Amino acid sequence: MLTDERDQLRSTLGEERVAAKREQARMQGEIDRLTEAIAQGLTDASPSDVQRIMTQKAVQDAEGAKDAAYRSRDRVYQVLWRLDEKHRPEDGAESCVCGQRRCPVLAVVDAEDRADLYAWERRNIERSKSGHAHGLPRDHPDYRDWRR
Repeated sequence: MLTDERDQLRSTLGEERVAAKREQARMQGEIDRLTEAIAQGLTDASPSDVQRIMTQKAVQDAEGAKDAAYRSRDRVYQVLWRLDEKHRPEDGAESCVCGQRRCPVLAVVDAEDRADLYAWERRNIERSKSGHAHGLPRDHPDYRDWRR
């Protein structure tokens, strides 16, 4: 049962990664296209025209979609982080930090998933410490509200 849950979480995370990368590539293409249009038109355009181009709905939609993809990915990692806080291999031992020698929850998140989780966590801790938007859950010890 836990293996099924792990496989489902891994599949969901993989799908989220692929969707986020696909959306990022699509948005980058749109950004590149708009940037080129702006660059070509800047010399002839009035400041109000430039401002209108910069705030076009396509740009706003692309930014919104990108942010939604990142939030979705962060939600998956937040769940994995909470799971890892309660169930991860104890240093130098085969038992879990929860105290069980053969903890069934350890099978849910494998070493590769943990490596990805820890890389995500390090990036977001760095962002949190520097006052930028980040995906850390509120109960993370390095969480800082970046909006303040």
